[in-house]
Amino acid sequence: IIDAKRGQVYAAIYRRKAGRVKRLSDYMLLPVAELLKKIKREPVFLGDGVSLYRENILSADKKAIFLEEKYWYPEAGNIIRLGFSRIKKAKKPGLDKLTPLYLYPDDCQVRKP
Repeated sequence: IIDAKRGQVYAAIYRRKAGRVKRLSDYMLLPVAELLKKIKREPVFLGDGVSLYRENILSADKKAIFLEEKYWYPEAGNIIRLGFSRIKKAKKPGLDKLTPLYLYPDDCQVRKP
């Protein structure tokens, strides 16, 4: 979970199976309480939102596991490998076609004078 300010987090739900990680949900922007309602199993949390919302998570009666802070931020090399792998498999367009994903669309618009 990543702190999105305004009492919300950026999150997605993943499952690890056979050594691979698969995303099960869309990317979400929501309050932690709403995220916790969507979790069905014992969750593992990581990201800068852990330090802010640990108590909220624990009070929701979840058997939560919190990864150490050294795992909260992805390493650039891993992101590059994942992106390159997707481009090679043609799951994503070439680098010149990449576009950002904004979950706060109104706040991320370039305003023309």
